[in-house]
Amino acid sequence: MTLKEFINNPAGKGDSSVNRATLISVLDSKYDKLVKDKTIQFKISKKIRGGSYYFHLIIPSETERDNTYDVVFLFEDPKKLHSKSSSISEYDIRVFANSPSFAYTFAKVYKDNDLFIDSLSGKYEKEILSLKPEVRNRYGIVNYDKYVYFGAKFIMESRLLNKASLSLRSITYSEKIFNARIRSLGTIMNEYQKAKKKLKNKKEPKTSLKQSQSLSKIKTPKTVNVKTPKAVKTPKQPKAKLPKTKKTISKKK
Repeated sequence: MTLKEFINNPAGKGDSSVNRATLISVLDSKYDKLVKDKTIQFKISKKIRGGSYYFHLIIPSETERDNTYDVVFLFEDPKKLHSKSSSISEYDIRVFANSPSFAYTFAKVYKDNDLFIDSLSGKYEKEILSLKPEVRNRYGIVNYDKYVYFGAKFIMESRLLNKASLSLRSITYSEKIFNARIRSLGTIMNEYQKAKKKLKNKKEPKTSLKQSQSLSKIKTPKTVNVKTPKAVKTPKQPKAKLPKTKKTISKKK
């Protein structure tokens, strides 16, 4: 399956199990907002033997969180049908992503349909690629993971498939070095939780600040100083004057 075929219908030609036109419209809208607000980073590595190309994209979360995901596209031409072509647009592709939605919904299904990059299987727990996703994808439908779709859309719109351009942009592929740059699902989940907590803490102070500002607008009544009246002096009562008594002199007989 080529990249263009994948974008048009990852399940293959003739499959109409999903309302694909509606889904693509929604994903395109999300992609346009993502590239407007954030930046997708990428590196290209070329495998000398075989002429395969690895596109490693670091795609930011489409939400307010600041975490990112690794999405990898492998372009290969195992039968050398397009070795003389000036583009790798007709090369077959394989995909890897460490977004939880891809890992738990599509990784096993992509692997079963020869669309998964086996050299990166160690980035998951073993159960992910050995057990069918009975809850998330019971019928094993090959469909879009939004971050894989964003990566495919980015590569197509950036016109990165010309071999002349790739020779200038790509570095020599080393499996050890390349794989070391790809984060495990466990690392991604830890980063997700940290970003989630960071966003929560960022929003909470604003709420408390507004509350404190509203409280500060309420004027507290001024303290009234009540003067204690001075004690009233009671007037002194005038001393009562006793009438003078006349001394009586008794005559001696």
